[in-house]
Amino acid sequence: MWKKNLFLFECFRLWLYPSLEMAVVFMNGLNHVQVYGVEKLHDALLHRPKNRPLITL
Repeated sequence: MWKKNLFLFECFRLWLYPSLEMAVVFMNGLNHVQVYGVEKLHDALLHRPKNRPLITL
């Protein structure tokens, strides 16, 4: 019985470690945001009329 449990644990470990590594690579390397024209957005926010709602995408 313990050999079967050990086998299942080893299978889970072999699946889990690469999955965690891929998640770390995604969060650290691929999750990068670059905003173009942020000064135009900042200027539009500062100088918008009082009755105009703020809409962002």
